[in-house]
Amino acid sequence: MVISGVEEALALARVSLRLPAGVPEWISPLVSIVPAQLFCYHLTCAMGYDTESPRGLSKVTLTQ
Repeated sequence: MVISGVEEALALARVSLRLPAGVPEWISPLVSIVPAQLFCYHLTCAMGYDTESPRGLSKVTLTQ
């Protein structure tokens, strides 16, 4: 999957998502992160993994 506004990069991908035209380069990470996160979320759900309790991640920090 390619998320880009560059035609050459989009042509190389099996699945591509075009960024809106005219987005300045410095803000493009903010524009592209939401579709990337949604892709990862739906991929995780499709694979049958629990998105709320990932393997190997504890939401509580234990101190001794």
